[in-house]
Amino acid sequence: MLSFSVLGSLYVLTSVGVSIYRRRNPPVEAATPVSEAITVAELKGCLEELSDVQVALEKHLESFHHLLGGYDPAEAQRWGDEGALWRKRWSRLGQRCRFQEARSRALRKELEDMASVYDELGAVHLTFTRELKRFGNEQAPRLSQVRTRVDKLSERLRDIR
Repeated sequence: MLSFSVLGSLYVLTSVGVSIYRRRNPPVEAATPVSEAITVAELKGCLEELSDVQVALEKHLESFHHLLGGYDPAEAQRWGDEGALWRKRWSRLGQRCRFQEARSRALRKELEDMASVYDELGAVHLTFTRELKRFGNEQAPRLSQVRTRVDKLSERLRDIR
C-alpha cells in the first residue's frame, strides 16, 4: 500500500513538472510555409489555424479575472506565460501562412482578409495586455485597499451583537 502511494505521488509530481515544462517551453512546430501559389487546401488550413488562434486568444483574455482577486505572483506568471505562448503561436501562424507578403494571384482577396484578421488579433492582444498592466499598476492597489476595508468592516460587524 505504501509503495502504491509513493508511486502515485511520483506520477503526479512528474505530470505536473512535465506540464509546467511544456507550458513554458512549447515544442517548435516545423510547419511548412504555404506554397508561393497557395492552394485552396493550404488556404483552408491557414483559416482553420487562424480560427484556433482566435479562440485561444479569447480564452486567454477571459482568464484575466483570476488576476483581479488579489495579487498572486504564481497566477500572474501563469497568465503571462500563457500570453507569451499565444504570441508565439500567432507569430508562427503568420510566418507559415505568409501574411506579410504581397499577393498578386488567385485567392488574393481571401488572403488579404485573413491577414487583416491576423493583424487585428495581434493588436487586440497587445492592447488588452497593455491595459491590464495599466489597471494592475493604477487600480489594483485601490481595489486591494477597498477589499481590506470591507474585510475590516465585516469583522467589526461580526463582533457587534
